[in-house]
Amino acid sequence: MNSTRQLVESAFLAAITAVLVILSVYFPPLAIVVDFLTPIPIAVLVVRHSTKAGILAIGVAAILPLLTMADPITVFTVLFKTGPLGLVYGYFIKRNLKPTLTVAAGMVAGTLGTVITWGITFFLTKINPFVIGRDMEEAGKQVLEFYYKTGLIKPGTEQAKMLADTFAQMPKIAELLLPGAILISSLIFAYLTFILTKKLLGRLGYSYPDLPPFRLWRMPLGLLLVMAVGVLMFSGFQKYPVISKIGFNLMYITGFLFFISGLSITVFAFKNQVLPPLWRTFLIVFGILYPPMAMWFILVLGMTDTLFDFRKKWESGRVNDEGNTSNGS
Repeated sequence: MNSTRQLVESAFLAAITAVLVILSVYFPPLAIVVDFLTPIPIAVLVVRHSTKAGILAIGVAAILPLLTMADPITVFTVLFKTGPLGLVYGYFIKRNLKPTLTVAAGMVAGTLGTVITWGITFFLTKINPFVIGRDMEEAGKQVLEFYYKTGLIKPGTEQAKMLADTFAQMPKIAELLLPGAILISSLIFAYLTFILTKKLLGRLGYSYPDLPPFRLWRMPLGLLLVMAVGVLMFSGFQKYPVISKIGFNLMYITGFLFFISGLSITVFAFKNQVLPPLWRTFLIVFGILYPPMAMWFILVLGMTDTLFDFRKKWESGRVNDEGNTSNGS
């Protein structure tokens, strides 16, 4: 009876995965949403049954879209991006491992899946997906031509030169930041998929710990060291492009994480009314009027919080104030 139930559930969840893959392949605008859902049936299958069942479901999910004459490269791109993530989440959740570890493992799985997919794409098509500069450069030229034709910008003016220089630098920066962008996008993808997976498993009666509330997120002290190493590699090894590029991406990734940490402490400060109303209003207006400066402020706030743990100081200060108030009364 149990084997029959497992077979039926496996077939059902594999079919759902295949349908999601087909939607992602044939309706690209839906892929942004569908790709977040695709790992979930696989994770559920692993939690309820076994990793082997999840792997078989991925195989079925690959075969069915191919029978509809879907592009094989696109099918495998979707599955390599989402399949390993579903297996990892199912494995970690089934063993009740820490949620932070689960999301971190999901990020690694997503990153490896993306890199493997791009490697297969290059092997089959000889098109290097890591080289995006040419496409961006061509797009920049088309935008400039559009501005010239519509009269928004006149050729030869200072504004036209500045815009041309900006478009010329964008491909170089994009290629430089591509490894970091892959990691960051994989982290975001893993986090959102984790939230959806946990909610569905909760509906099915499975209990799994939550991630810490966003307002309590704080980066470890070691991340500052990683950023420092990145700065050193980028600034001190300009003669070695590979080392310099690694350093720049370390700065990019750690900067993103510290920015998230800064947002977290900002939410904590607003939610717990750490600042007076006038200051909160000022910060909101400042953020609206000067977004770049506000982003830098949040980034620095996240970095300094790693050293000083402002939330702990604010909480202890509040406890002392409440104690003094009660003693005074």
